[in-house]
Order: sequence, then structure tokens, then C-alpha cells
Amino acid sequence: MDRDMVLSPAVTLHEAGYKLTDQRRRVLGVLMDSHDHPTAEDIYTRLRSRDERVCMGTIYRTVELLEKIGLVRKIDLADRNRYELIGNNSDMKHHYHLVCEKCGRIVDISQDILEARAKSVEELVTEVGEIHGFRVSGHHFRIFGTCRNCR
Repeated sequence: MDRDMVLSPAVTLHEAGYKLTDQRRRVLGVLMDSHDHPTAEDIYTRLRSRDERVCMGTIYRTVELLEKIGLVRKIDLADRNRYELIGNNSDMKHHYHLVCEKCGRIVDISQDILEARAKSVEELVTEVGEIHGFRVSGHHFRIFGTCRNCR
């Protein structure tokens, strides 16, 4: 884990009146190493696979705190919540996902793709889905569909 990546969350935690405890550092480490929007259960499993001990309650409290102070974004899906580390403040303004309704896979939609295609929302949603191999079935800040692997 990159020292600078830990420093920024440590500063944010400190400014919000919290410490970077060992458990928080471990949860942040999993989120920093993840590209798949893990659930709290995924974080727990990944920590256990590294022989790191953190209880589920601590993980839930940690991701809630990290969300509260703006380090983590919660992606609320019907089956469970998923989490992602927020890279910088510009990442907060516009951020979109493709969500596979079959396997639960979540794909970030690049802001570059959105800016390069000035079209109607309907045209844009369909095109972004096609770029990522999704057959789009609806959208609401997240675009839902079926990914290439599940079709």
C-alpha cells in the first residue's frame, strides 16, 4: 500500500476528529487495492485471507465512518451495499456506474466517455452500455443491465 495513499485518509480522519486506527488502516488498504466495489463481507474475506483479524461490526462501523467523512462512497444496491474509495473531490460531482443485474458486477463509467459524447441521455446511456458490453435495461444514476459475461 502506497504511503501517500494512507496519509491523505489519515489527514482527513484527523481533520474530522478521528484517528487512523489499525482496523481503519486495514479496511482502507482493502478499498485502495480493490477495483470491484467490495461489500463489507468482501472486505472481511480479503482481510481474513491476509490473516488480518477485524470483526464484521468493526468493518461496518468503519465504512460508515469513512462514508460520513467523505473518504468512501456507498453504492446502495438491492441485495447489499458496496463501497469504493473516493479518489478526490472532483470524483464526487459526477460519478456513474454500470450494474449487472445477474452477477452484481459494477463498472465505473469514465467521465471522459461522457464528455466525449454530447448526446441525449437516452442515446448516451445506450452507447455507454454498448461500450462496456452491457445491454441496458434502465438507469437511475446507475445504469442497470446484463454484462457481456452473463449474456
